Amino acid sequence: MSKILFVCLLLPVLAGCGLSQPAGKPTPTSWPPYIPAPRPTAAPDAAATPTVSPAAQVAPFYRPGVAYYPSYNGVRDLAFAPDGALWAATDSGVIRWDLATGTPRRYSVADGLGADYVLAVAVAPDGAVWAGTGGGVSRFDGRTWQNYTADDGLPHNVIYALAVGPDGVVWAGTEAGAGRFTASRWTALTPADGLADHLIWAIGVAADGGVWFSTGAGGVSHYQPQREMWTTYTAREGLPQPNARVLTVGPDAAPWVHVGYDHIYRFDGKAWRKAVEIGGGSWVCDIAFDRARRPWIATCGGWRAYGRGLLHFDGQGWIETKAADGLLSDTVTAIAIRADGVIAAGSDRGISLWQDGKWRALRNGPQLNTITTIAATPAGAVWFGFGDSIVRPAGGGVSRFDGQTWRYSERTDGLHPDASIRALATAPDGQLWAAAGCAVLRGDGARWQAVATCEQLGDSIHAFAFGPRGETWAVGDFNLFQFVGETWRRYEDRVAGPLTVDRQGRVWVWLSPITGGGLAMFDGIEWRTLKEDLPFEFAGALAATADGALWAATGDGAVARFDGSTWQRFGPTDGIPAGPNLRLVLSPAGEVWLIHEGGIVRRAGDAWVRVADGFEGIRAAAFASDGALWLGTARGAVQIKP
Repeated sequence: MSKILFVCLLLPVLAGCGLSQPAGKPTPTSWPPYIPAPRPTAAPDAAATPTVSPAAQVAPFYRPGVAYYPSYNGVRDLAFAPDGALWAATDSGVIRWDLATGTPRRYSVADGLGADYVLAVAVAPDGAVWAGTGGGVSRFDGRTWQNYTADDGLPHNVIYALAVGPDGVVWAGTEAGAGRFTASRWTALTPADGLADHLIWAIGVAADGGVWFSTGAGGVSHYQPQREMWTTYTAREGLPQPNARVLTVGPDAAPWVHVGYDHIYRFDGKAWRKAVEIGGGSWVCDIAFDRARRPWIATCGGWRAYGRGLLHFDGQGWIETKAADGLLSDTVTAIAIRADGVIAAGSDRGISLWQDGKWRALRNGPQLNTITTIAATPAGAVWFGFGDSIVRPAGGGVSRFDGQTWRYSERTDGLHPDASIRALATAPDGQLWAAAGCAVLRGDGARWQAVATCEQLGDSIHAFAFGPRGETWAVGDFNLFQFVGETWRRYEDRVAGPLTVDRQGRVWVWLSPITGGGLAMFDGIEWRTLKEDLPFEFAGALAATADGALWAATGDGAVARFDGSTWQRFGPTDGIPAGPNLRLVLSPAGEVWLIHEGGIVRRAGDAWVRVADGFEGIRAAAFASDGALWLGTARGAVQIKP
C-alpha cells in the first residue's frame, strides 16, 4: 500500500469494483492508454449501508462534561488484517472496521496511540497493526499500543510511509530518512547508508525481501537486505522525475510509481517504462492489484480537476468508476484489496466497500473534520455544514446527528453531498435553511427544495436571519436579500457582513468598507447608518436579545452592547477571552455567550462568567434545544453538556 503526504492537501474519496479473471495469467508489462468510457454501475443498496451508533465508540474529549465527535472519514491509508477486519489511517486516529457488522472501533491518543493524526497503516504477518503517525510509529498487539519515536532510533517522528515485509521487518519513511525495525529496535537509514535522498514518500516490499523507496528528489532506491546492496534509479534508467509520490510493488515483484501527472511507470528489471498513460493532468494517490494481477488506480486530483474516481483494467480496457456509479466521491486517496476480492477505497467522506456484488458505505461522525456552520432543530437534531466558497470550493455537504446516529446528505435528498455549505439556520417554523454557495435551499433535512438559484442571487450566501413576520433575510459577500412569501428582494447598496433581526423586526447589518463601513439598521421603510459613535471599527458577529439590546463581537477581541442610545464595551479586563474572532451566540434562555479558542464565557447579570476552556480551531457554534453547546472545530464536533 503506497503512502503519501500529498494526500493531506487533497479531498478524499472511495472506490473500487470490478470483474475478475482466473488467477495465474502473467502480469502484462504494459496496458493500452486509458480512454474514459462511461459504464453503468448499479447504485449501492441503501439497505446494505450499516447503521452505526457512534455514541459508544467515541471517546470523550478528555474533559468532564465534554464529548468530542471526530470524523472517521478522512482516510489516508487502508490495510486488511488476517481476521478480515479493515484498518484505516485517518485524521482522527486509527479505525478498525468490523466488516461483518459494519461497526468501527476508534483508537486515539486516549487509548495509547502516539498521535491522532495518522498517515499510514500496515498489518504484519503476526497480525500486529502498525500505524505511522505525526508523533512516531505505534504498534498494536490486540490489547495495547506501544509507541516508538526518534528517541528509540527513528530518524524523525512524522511518518509518511509504512511497510511490513514477509519476514516481519517493519520499514518507515520520514523526511529525515528511513527506519528499519528488527529485533525490537529501530535503525535509521540515510543517504550515508545508500538512500538516494532523506525524504521518503513511499515504501514497497517485494516477496523476495527487496525494499523499494521513492524519495523526494533523488529517484527510487532499491535495497536488497540479503546482500546489503543499494541501487538508485534516476532519469538514466528512464525514470522521468526523481520524486515519485506513489510506489507499489506488483504481484510480479516489479515496482510501480506515479510521477508528476498522467503517467505510471513500471520497472522491468532494467529500465523504467510507461505502464499506464492516464491523461487529463491527473494525480494518483494509490495503486493496488486484484486476484487477477490487474492494477486498480486511485485518482485524487490534478492540475485541471479533482479526482477522476477509480480506474481498473478488466482484461480488455479501462473501466472508470466514479461517484455517479456508487462511490462516495471522485477523489480516492487509498485502496486495499482483500484476498477474497473485497475492495475498500477511502476518502474524506469515508470508505466505499465493494462486497457481494454491491457497494456499501462505511462512515461515522461528522462528514468532514472541519465544520463551517451548525444549526439545531426543535426536535433535538443537530446539523453540521461543511465547505467554503473560495475560488474552487472543495465541497462538503451536511450531516445530521440525533444523539445516536449520523445521517449524511445524499443526491436523492435534493442537496448535493459535495455542496459547499457556508450557512445553516433553523427558521421559527422549524424549517432548515441551507446556503450552498449562491444557491439557497429549504427543507426538513430529509428532503431539500431550492428556494433561490445562483441565477437569481448571483452572490454567495453566508448567513441567515428571520424576522417576526415570517420574512427571511440572507446576507452574501456583496448584497443583502429579503425573502417574503416566494419573492426575493435585493438591496444592492448594502454590501454586508454579519446580520441579525431584533424583536421589532428591524434588520441590523454590518456594512463593508466598500460602501463606507459602519452599522446599518433597516426598519422596513428606511435605512439608518451608525458610524461616528461606534466603539469599534469592525463587527464579526451581531445578536439582538429579548431586552431590546444589540450585541456586537468586534474584530479587536471585545464585545459591545447597544441599548438604543449608548454603547457599552467589554474587553479582556472584564473577563472576555483575549484575541480576535470572537463568536457570539444566544442560549435557549437568551443569555449572551462568547466563544473563543482562549475560553468560553457567558453573560450572567452584570458579570461575565467563564464556562469552559476554549478549543483549537473553532469555526462555528450553536445551542441545541436541550441546552447543550455544540462547537464546530477543525478536528470535528464538540458537545458541552448543560
